Amino acid sequence: EAGRGGDGEASTTPAIRESSGGFSGMVSVKATGAREGEAATTQNGERPVSKSSIIAYYAAGIGVMFLLFSMAGASGFLLEQEEMGALERLLTANVGMTWLLAGSWLFFALIGMAQLTIMFVFAALVFDLELFTPNHLVGCAVMIAITALAGAAFAMILATLARSRAQLAGMSTIIILIMS
Repeated sequence: EAGRGGDGEASTTPAIRESSGGFSGMVSVKATGAREGEAATTQNGERPVSKSSIIAYYAAGIGVMFLLFSMAGASGFLLEQEEMGALERLLTANVGMTWLLAGSWLFFALIGMAQLTIMFVFAALVFDLELFTPNHLVGCAVMIAITALAGAAFAMILATLARSRAQLAGMSTIIILIMS
């Protein structure tokens, strides 16, 4: 086998052998931290992890999971509207299916944006998440909007696949947990 030593272990080539200052070989690479002045590794070779980055990681992960569950629950509203006959009445009142679905999608997305905003502000106030800087606020606002719009669309797709609210709850729980 190419690239293997006589004992079956992968042999290291000069291009990927690590030296004290980074990688040596045909191309010199020096690893640095993402923040200015931050060292890439500590004395014992581990990457430093800040408390704020851990908080941001968990806030984002939990925020998206809670968003998906709340959007799935909110999209059950469409199934209830169908059972009560309200969708049929709306469609006969010259409200097209496009406007009806777009309005529901936008409403669910606004609820999701509010939910994620509250979660991140709470994380910033209670857990010292770095949020109140211009770059973080803009990035967070863009990601909140995109994530909420995508979560609302995903939940509406799940609602169209389900025939009842109970079926939607079971199906969405399994799919969201698998995705998470």
